[in-house]
Amino acid sequence: MCTCSGDREIVDGACACAGDQDFTNGKCVPKCFWTHNNVGYECFWTDPSKASLALNNDCEISSPSALDNYVADKRTNKYDEILGDPVISLTATNQDGSAGVTQKATWREYLLTPTTLENKVTFDTFGVFDLEMTATDYSGVATCSGCVAIVDKYPPTAETKCQTTEANTLSTAASYTDGKLAEAITQESRFAAFYSDDNVKNNGGANDRCDDVTAEMQDFFASSASTLASDDNRCFDDDFVTQLLDKTSGGTNLLASATQSELDGLQCTRCCSKSLTLK
Repeated sequence: MCTCSGDREIVDGACACAGDQDFTNGKCVPKCFWTHNNVGYECFWTDPSKASLALNNDCEISSPSALDNYVADKRTNKYDEILGDPVISLTATNQDGSAGVTQKATWREYLLTPTTLENKVTFDTFGVFDLEMTATDYSGVATCSGCVAIVDKYPPTAETKCQTTEANTLSTAASYTDGKLAEAITQESRFAAFYSDDNVKNNGGANDRCDDVTAEMQDFFASSASTLASDDNRCFDDDFVTQLLDKTSGGTNLLASATQSELDGLQCTRCCSKSLTLK
């Protein structure tokens, strides 16, 4: 007859503890859950000046209390700081699959100033992280598991606000002059400056934005507008006239081949529309 040690039972042909227990140091013990009010933690990132958040100082999360006769009898062993054990370690692992980071302290260090170890655990991006505390003495190991969600609470914010174009100017075409072209170039440059990284405050862990963007242009002789590949594509620049001549039918230089009356009847428009909402 097969039997299991440490209060375990045979489950599916293998020795196992009950569902709410772990097999630790040769016996079944209750699982340790690192939680707050029986749920995981949330940590709100609200300060865009911070490059990372510390577990205790910023997230206000304290690690579980580790108890052991190694600490209780107040021993201070000479080689604790250079040995791999006995130590207290804290690990944070992003659930996106990236490698976890583990920080360690001696039992004595942890007993005296637990926040020192806690604040070595930092988060430089958003997501859900598994937390694990491991306490190792000379004879066994105990673990306690939890999780924390690092939540973005500071949306991208422009320091210099966007100057919206008046609706009644959008349908009115301006006849070409050097001055009008320069004005269009300036307005488009202001639009680009609005969403540039230099103008947008964002959380340190949220360098990648997901702005809502529309950008389209009706180009000279085209009958309708087409979507631009990027809002960074410029509609107006110093090559405007060259681009116009390149768009003429068959590449013919109309200034050399057309009559004055034909030239007077020619009209074309470059119309550009862009909008962007920071996200």
